[in-house]
Amino acid sequence: MVADMFDPDSQQHAVLWASLWSCLGAVIGGICGGPVQQYLPWRWNFYIQLMFSVTTQVVHFFIAKETRATVMLDQEAKQRRKNGVEEIYGPNEIKGHFWKRFSGKEIGKTMWRPYQMLMFEPIVLFLSLLSGFVSSLRP
Repeated sequence: MVADMFDPDSQQHAVLWASLWSCLGAVIGGICGGPVQQYLPWRWNFYIQLMFSVTTQVVHFFIAKETRATVMLDQEAKQRRKNGVEEIYGPNEIKGHFWKRFSGKEIGKTMWRPYQMLMFEPIVLFLSLLSGFVSSLRP
């Protein structure tokens, strides 16, 4: 998504902000979670998390626009056909339904890739361990 929304020279800033808020979430959660745990019933942990999640999803629904090129081309092709141009189709419309576009082998390869990176990329392994450790510290 970052590659779709930002040019290569400014992608570093987008990754920085996404990473910053991801890491700060664990810190802020620990600081705010203490008083919630101490002064409110245990179910409020989930209610507060639900409120933040719904708010985030609503903001994303109205602010974050589609950035994937193939989806945007499909939408543009549909719009042009609606306006009278007959023979324009987007890339996903030409390939057909889901099972025509993706083979079982390609789906398996895509699902295996995170595990492959976890085993053969040390930075992925160590950051996953760090994330797991930080998550285990939350109240």
